[in-house]
Amino acid sequence: MTDNGSSGNDGWAMPGTNVPPPGQAPPGAPGSGYAPPPAPGYAPPPAPNYAPPPVPPGAGVPQQPALTYRSWQPGIVALRPLPFGDFITVPFKAMRFNRAVVVGGPLLLFTVSAMLTALAIWAAANDSELNLFSYYDSFKGISTSTIVAAVIAGLSWVVSDVLASSIVYPAVARAMLGERITFSAAMKATMARIGHLLLLSVIAAIPLLIVAGLAFWGLVTTNPNDDSAFGAALLGTMALILLVMVPIAFAISVYSVVARGAIVLERANAIQAIKRAIQLVPGRFWWSVLIMFVVGLIVGAVQQAFGFVTQFAAIIPMGLTSSGNADAAVAIGFIVGYIFQLIAICVTQYSFFGSTSALIYLDMRMRKEGLAFDLAKAAEARYAAAQNSMA
Repeated sequence: MTDNGSSGNDGWAMPGTNVPPPGQAPPGAPGSGYAPPPAPGYAPPPAPNYAPPPVPPGAGVPQQPALTYRSWQPGIVALRPLPFGDFITVPFKAMRFNRAVVVGGPLLLFTVSAMLTALAIWAAANDSELNLFSYYDSFKGISTSTIVAAVIAGLSWVVSDVLASSIVYPAVARAMLGERITFSAAMKATMARIGHLLLLSVIAAIPLLIVAGLAFWGLVTTNPNDDSAFGAALLGTMALILLVMVPIAFAISVYSVVARGAIVLERANAIQAIKRAIQLVPGRFWWSVLIMFVVGLIVGAVQQAFGFVTQFAAIIPMGLTSSGNADAAVAIGFIVGYIFQLIAICVTQYSFFGSTSALIYLDMRMRKEGLAFDLAKAAEARYAAAQNSMA
C-alpha cells in the first residue's frame, strides 16, 4: 500500500502516552502499536490494542479479524523478534522496497552538502585576501564571504549526517507493513524532529569530548624533551582511548540508535528518547554491539575496496593523455572518483547501516513491548477494511 501523504510515524507512540493515530481512536483510547492511516474511501480500521467497551449480553460485539499469515508478514520481514541474519539481509530488502527514501534520501542530502562544499572551495580559491594560488601576493587574511561559505558548508555536513541517519527510520518502519512512504513525507517527519535529533547528537558527543580532553591533556602538558615522562603520558593517552573511550563510543552508538528511533517514530524529545533507550537496551546491549560491529566491518570493507578502486581509476587518465593535459585529467579523475566514493559511503553507511539501526530499535520494541502483535493487528485490520470496501 502506498503512502497517502502522512508523516509516517502516526501510532508509534511510546507505551502509556495514549496518543492515538489521527481519525482512528478517540482521545484516551489505550494502545501503543502502529496504526496505518486509512486509504481514501476505506472505513478506518480499529487501532491496535483498542478494546471496544463492554456491551449488554446478547448484543453484537465487533469481532477483530483473526490473525493470519498475511498479518505476520505484510512487508519486508516477518513480524517477530528478528534473528541475527535479518539484520544483514533485510536492509537490502528495505533499499529495494523504497529506493526513493532509503537510498535516494541520503544521496540527495549529501549531494547538497557536496555542492555547498564545492562553493566554499571556490570562494577560498578566488579570495583575493587569502591568495591560495598566487606566487607573488602574500597572505593578507580571509574575507568574510569565505568564512561564511566555510561555516555553511560545515554545518550542512552536520545536518546532512543527522538527517541521513534518521530519514530511513520511517521508511523501514512502514516497509515492515508493506507500505511505501514518500520522500516528502519522510523528510517532513524527520525535519519536524531535527532540533531534538541535533540535541541528541550534542549530548552523545559530550562524554567522548571529555574523555578525549583528558586523554590528550597529559600529552600536551608534558615536556616533549623528557623522554620518560612523555612516553608515560603517551601510554596513558593510548590506555584511556582503548580502555575508556572505545567502550563509551560503543555504548553511545547503541543507545543513540534506539533514542533516534524514539525521536523520529515516537515523537519523543531528546531527554525522553534517552530514557526510552535506557528502558529498551538492557538485555539487548551486547547483542546490539555484536550486530553493529559485524555490520560495521562489512560497511568498512566495502568502503575501503571501493575507495581503492576509484583512486586507482582516477590515475589512469594521466597515462592516456598528453603531458600538457595530464594535470587536468588527473584532477577530473579524482573528482569523478570522489563522487563515486561519496555515493558508496551514502549507500553503505546511511542506507545499509541506517536500515540495520532502525531494525535494532524495532526489534527491541517487538521483544519488550509486543510491537509485533500491534503491527500484525494493524495489517489484518487494514486488509479487512480493504476487503469490506470491495464487497
